[in-house]
Amino acid sequence: MFNSYLKLTRILFDQYLQGQEGFDYEQILESKPQASQGVFVSLLDNQGKLILVAGSLYPTAETLAGEIARHLLLLCRQAKDRGLVPEQAEMCRLVLDFISDLQEIEHLGQLDPATEGLSVLAEDGRLGWALPCAEADFTVKQQIAQACLRAGIDPRAGKLRLFSIQISQHLEELA
Repeated sequence: MFNSYLKLTRILFDQYLQGQEGFDYEQILESKPQASQGVFVSLLDNQGKLILVAGSLYPTAETLAGEIARHLLLLCRQAKDRGLVPEQAEMCRLVLDFISDLQEIEHLGQLDPATEGLSVLAEDGRLGWALPCAEADFTVKQQIAQACLRAGIDPRAGKLRLFSIQISQHLEELA
């Protein structure tokens, strides 16, 4: 099932970069599961380095395809703003990260930044996140700092609730 979503993501990515935003993505999928989880769409260069990411921890669309398309459109707009052209995009890889339920963690030893994402919830309700990062050798404290930065949270101010994020990652193969 996830391979069809990767194919859909590539088709939409190429079309969005060429200015075609009115594509009916639902028609190319045989099944249309309801969105029950968050999704992140990432763009990697040909060396595997992260270029851009867009997504959410929780569903924002009715179907999974709609969820992917919504985040992919944002990612493509960011890519265009950075000057990425369709010819360069062919050398990039797309990644879909499907988010499971968040599990609250009691102590930092429960988290592995290489395999688990992290969500940080401040007392005032702001929520930050960091996806797993096997390549960067992040420590748990660095992952917390990254999640806090994304939400504008001072990691030293107030009590933070921490949640692990389990992710099912699907990486597009280079042609």
